[in-house]
Amino acid sequence: PLMPRYMENLRTNMAAMAIAVAQGDLDRVRDLGHLMKGTGSSFGCDAVTLLSGLLEESARAGRRDTVLSLERELEDYVSRIELAPS
Repeated sequence: PLMPRYMENLRTNMAAMAIAVAQGDLDRVRDLGHLMKGTGSSFGCDAVTLLSGLLEESARAGRRDTVLSLERELEDYVSRIELAPS
C-alpha cells in the first residue's frame, strides 16, 4: 500500500523541516515545502499541499516568523492524521 509509505516519508520530511526551521535554513525549508506540496497533491492531501506551498513561498520571501508558524501548523495537522485499516 502506498499511503502508509507516503505517511512515513511525510513524517521524515517533517522532521527534516523542523531541523531546517530551527537552524534558519530557509533554502532547505523552501525545498522541503516544494517537495511536500507536490507529494501532498499526488496523494490528495489538500491541507498538506496548501500548508507546504505556503511554507515554500514564505521561505522564498524570507518571512521567518511565518515559516515558524506554518511549520507548527503543518506539524500539528500531520500528527493528527490516522490511516484507516486496510
